[in-house]
Amino acid sequence: MSRLPRLERSEMTPEQARAYDEIASGPRGRVVGPLAVWVRIPELADHAQRVGAYCRFGTTLPGDLREFTILIAGGHYRAQFEWWAHEQLALKEGLDPTIIAAVKDGRRPEGASPEVGAIYDFCSELLADNRISDKTYETARALFGDDQLIQITSIIGYYALVAVTLNAFAIPLPDGAEPPFAD
Repeated sequence: MSRLPRLERSEMTPEQARAYDEIASGPRGRVVGPLAVWVRIPELADHAQRVGAYCRFGTTLPGDLREFTILIAGGHYRAQFEWWAHEQLALKEGLDPTIIAAVKDGRRPEGASPEVGAIYDFCSELLADNRISDKTYETARALFGDDQLIQITSIIGYYALVAVTLNAFAIPLPDGAEPPFAD
């Protein structure tokens, strides 16, 4: 059960309703998860959802690598809703289920492409150590270049915000959804 009751559109202030409508009419098509929390503070919702829309729909990363990056953040924070939503999207984007399983178990995917290995190392070091070694950075930079490393870092940062919001307010999974992590 969520620590915050869902704020229904009919209960919203005009500014909250405006933010809600903007999110609902965008590429997501609905206001769920952390967006349902952030809409209580319309200015936060405006900024956060724009960053999120870029991270999810606007980067130059292929969809499987974008979703892989998101799963690394979701797995690190054991964010039930985030993992549940993005595991489905990762599969649709063609990410190998064995890679997904490894990340869920907190393991580096074995036998994966150099790109998957580089993203895993880059993101895992950043999340675990708050830094990235020069070796890991240079390996990722050689594969992705500066612009995509900025995008990967932004995805990790944004989805860390998503994860901590979901976890702080105990946002539940949809009815009937199986929790991905035993807590």
